[in-house]
Amino acid sequence: MEISKGTAPTGFNARKKPIPTFSKISILNSLRTSIEPRRRTPLAKAKATGQDKNHASRFKDRREPHSKGPLGKPPKWMVRKHQLEAWQTFSDGVPWLNHSHRALVGIASEIRGRLIAGEEVSVNGLNLLRLCLGQMGATPVDSSKITLPEDKDDADPSDKYFS
Repeated sequence: MEISKGTAPTGFNARKKPIPTFSKISILNSLRTSIEPRRRTPLAKAKATGQDKNHASRFKDRREPHSKGPLGKPPKWMVRKHQLEAWQTFSDGVPWLNHSHRALVGIASEIRGRLIAGEEVSVNGLNLLRLCLGQMGATPVDSSKITLPEDKDDADPSDKYFS
């Protein structure tokens, strides 16, 4: 059986519908949404946004990891003035950081110290700083999601008995 140009073969091999085309990205996206579980909301974020009250059963038995306290003093390896200034800026500007965040703050302080000193920082270094700031909750978008309790230093001590 010969087939001339321009005619389609008939029989079981003939396709009536065109073959769909998929890009690698569309396949990966469909796999990612079907395989990946939902990311777990940290307890501190749940308390700040009120999710712990809306979905109490999800957060009932959740515990936060223990920390050795606040961020504290810079590590001993940080000796340059600009690194120390960057560490102090993070310590003051991002008050929810604690002792377990010291490694991340060290990386960010190194890069930000170079910026303060006026040294050349590569695009990769700036992207790493941006990533660290996002992970610490120090970007405008991230910090707007976090609410810290207000200080009640000037409050009357008897308020707890009359409320």
